Amino acid sequence: MGIGYSIGCSIGSRELHFNPILEPETVLQYLYDHATVTPALMDANDGQAISLGLGVYFDVPGTIQSVAFYKSAADTATSRTVGVYNTAQELLINATSADEPLGISQWVVVHLPEPLPVPAMTAYMVVMHSIDGFYNINSLEFDFKEVIRGNVHGIDNSDSSLGISNNGRFDYSASMVFPQASFNASSYMVDVGFKAN
Repeated sequence: MGIGYSIGCSIGSRELHFNPILEPETVLQYLYDHATVTPALMDANDGQAISLGLGVYFDVPGTIQSVAFYKSAADTATSRTVGVYNTAQELLINATSADEPLGISQWVVVHLPEPLPVPAMTAYMVVMHSIDGFYNINSLEFDFKEVIRGNVHGIDNSDSSLGISNNGRFDYSASMVFPQASFNASSYMVDVGFKAN
């Protein structure tokens, strides 16, 4: 059973409040609670394939073990590529989903071929490539604030100190790329599975 508690602290002029989630070591930590979090806007589609990214860091060392994304019932793709990039825009690891469920809106988790070791306080871009162009949105998710759950931090849209700013990234692309564009500090409902050391 998890233990919840609230912590408040200040960094410079910004005040952070969050509720850490303590989970067993065998359970991966995600930025979003997949049992309760759904996008405000579903089934957006601009008529072309798109790479969607989430800038994250972790406050303890560990490993990235999976990439997750929210898939709507209208999304007809059964396979797609996910990956993790560093701030130099180098692809560190990738995986391809298979036999994705159809006709149901839910979080889909794609496990990486091996755990990716990551140090504390280092930023990464977690990316999902939507081949059929569908994406889902929570606007203003990173607007002058971090999203924090356990040891996983979704980077504040205005914070460039870790090498990634303008969080909530996208790029129209035929294959997966490090996305450059952002709009309205939005989350495109991409997530990361992290295990602390």
